[in-house]
Amino acid sequence: MGKTETTEFAWMEPGPTRNPHHLEHTPGGSSSGSAAGVAAGFFPFALGTQTAGSITRPAAYCGIVGFKPTFGKIPASGVIPFSPSADHVGFFCEDPSGVGIFASVLAEEWQLPFESAPQGRPVLGVPEGPYLDQAAENAREYFERGLMKLIGAGYPIKRIDCLSAIETVNQCHRRMIAAEMARVHSVWFKSYGHLYRKRTVETIEQGLAISEAQLKRLRSGRLPFREELGQLMRSERIDCWICPSATDHAPPGLESTGSPTMNIPWTYAGLPTISLPAGMDSSGLPLGIQLVGHYAKDEELVVCAEGLFPVLSGG
Repeated sequence: MGKTETTEFAWMEPGPTRNPHHLEHTPGGSSSGSAAGVAAGFFPFALGTQTAGSITRPAAYCGIVGFKPTFGKIPASGVIPFSPSADHVGFFCEDPSGVGIFASVLAEEWQLPFESAPQGRPVLGVPEGPYLDQAAENAREYFERGLMKLIGAGYPIKRIDCLSAIETVNQCHRRMIAAEMARVHSVWFKSYGHLYRKRTVETIEQGLAISEAQLKRLRSGRLPFREELGQLMRSERIDCWICPSATDHAPPGLESTGSPTMNIPWTYAGLPTISLPAGMDSSGLPLGIQLVGHYAKDEELVVCAEGLFPVLSGG
């Protein structure tokens, strides 16, 4: 057992952790030490939390598996809150075969072995449009390569226009978590505000400007958004979404932990996600592919990931 390095209060101010694939690049955050430690082979499993993209993105940057369950599936008791409406507890491991084992210990009501797995190849949905356009050309190229591998292996893939209001979703989520962070830190910030780093201070101050009525509206937007995504998945008969785990490979330098925009809608909706390694690019840095499942259907997502992993990691 050990404590790994995180960003300041699980937000954007990074610690000293480096990317084990390239020491001059970030490992991502906020779960920086957990992702880097698994990727470096120091331990096979590590806990992490995600309030925006803090499991999925480090997993992609470090070339490992990152699992963010359905909101509340793994209890957050004992975690210093960032945003209680968005804080997810998840974990990292070396390949998806370990996800079900670790989840059976951590999650509530986990089915292991999973006895009602869907038969045949799962149908994968690509969320085309403004959401996917947030990814850089490099990430899109490796994502499309992954899709070609899956098509070659017989996986049905549907390209679906959706998330046209992604900018609004991103803004709602960011405002909600800032407002909740400000409330969590209200007492500490009054006494120790001079000790907080710049990005944390900026977020808390932004959150303080959001009223209780505004925060209530931001929180209430999660359920209809989740229902909208679920209805679209059912009507299109897809088993999970598939998309890039991050906008690109890990950015250079340790001043930033990268952008969580490819993760925000799924976190806001509380849907389960798994990031799988998608290979190394010409810079020698990993990229990831993100799978997003139906709400509370975590076990089905794990089964899907176990099938996709050897296809995406081979050749």
